[in-house]
This record gives sequence, structure tokens and C-alpha cells, in this order.
Amino acid sequence: MCGETQRADYSPEIVPGQDIGIRLQAFLGWLNNYGHLPYENNKNCCRNWVK
Repeated sequence: MCGETQRADYSPEIVPGQDIGIRLQAFLGWLNNYGHLPYENNKNCCRNWVK
């Protein structure tokens, strides 16, 4: 309804408190740990993907 707050359950693919799926979260973790991509570069990559 207009003017009312709408709520829904999280999808199983979404980690509560975050707005990314578990696959993207795993990929970003891999880039940071095994790909040796610094956190700042990791963050910039995400910003560029959303544009």
C-alpha cells in the first residue's frame, strides 16, 4: 500500500545485513585473499561494476 513500509524475508542467496549474494561475497573474498587484491581496489571494482 502507498505510504506504508513494505517488508519481505531475505532470499536464501542474501546474507542478512548485506546486499550481496553469497557467490559474490565468496568471489570478493577470493580476490582479496588469493588474488592479493587490496581492499580499496576490491571496493573500486565493485563500484565500477554497478555503474
